Amino acid sequence: MQVPDNYNENDLNIIIRTVSKMRYPEGVVTSGDWYRIGETEVIDVEKIDRKYGFLIALHELVEMELCRHAGVTQKMVDEFDFGFEGEDPGSDLKAPYHQQHFVATIVERIVAEALGFDWEVYCQETGLKNILMEKEGL
Repeated sequence: MQVPDNYNENDLNIIIRTVSKMRYPEGVVTSGDWYRIGETEVIDVEKIDRKYGFLIALHELVEMELCRHAGVTQKMVDEFDFGFEGEDPGSDLKAPYHQQHFVATIVERIVAEALGFDWEVYCQETGLKNILMEKEGL
């Protein structure tokens, strides 16, 4: 991807893609992912209904920026996630980005409910197990 001549390091360049397969190894279940390619932030969302894809992308965007602010690098996240087995690695208390994942999930839920979605139905239809909310009692 060519960086524009008028590129500013404070610009936020984001590509949101729907993908049929995440870059995670077998055994790791997730519906969204974020990473950087050059100067572009990439958010992958599992091929899913657009209305839910928006919420997953929002979660990833919030988590990505909170991680950056807290000094949690993509490398730290990837090392944890790619060694994880199970569902929703960010919900694990040992995840280096657990707090950022938790806040992103709260934002995701608030917006889901503002859009009129039932959170439990959303979790079922997107394949989420609502693990984080069960652990945190929300």
